[in-house]
Amino acid sequence: MPSTPLPVIAITMGDPSGIGPEIVAKSLTNPTTRAACRPLVIGNTDVMRHAANQVNANLSVIKVRAATGSPDTIEVLDPWGTDLSDLGIGRVDARAGDAAAKAV
Repeated sequence: MPSTPLPVIAITMGDPSGIGPEIVAKSLTNPTTRAACRPLVIGNTDVMRHAANQVNANLSVIKVRAATGSPDTIEVLDPWGTDLSDLGIGRVDARAGDAAAKAV
C-alpha cells in the first residue's frame, strides 16, 4: 500500500525586520515538524537565509515554486523578489510591513 504524502503547510515568515524569520527557521530544524508536513515558507529568500544563519539552522535556503519536502532545506516561495537586503532588524520600515502583508 503506498504511503500518503505529507501535507504542504504554508508558513509566512512574518515581518522581515522582526523575529518571525528566525522563529520559522528554528522551527524547521525540529524533526517533529518535518515528520508532520512539507513546510513551505512564504516570504523573502534572502531574509530567510540570513535568519537560518542567525539560528545555526544548518539548512540550505532555496527559492522554489512548490514544496518538495526536502528535509535539508528551507523552501521559500518568494513571488515578489523584493530586495530587502538593507533592512535593519528591529527597525520600522514600510517595506517590511508590505512584505509581511503580501506574504499573508
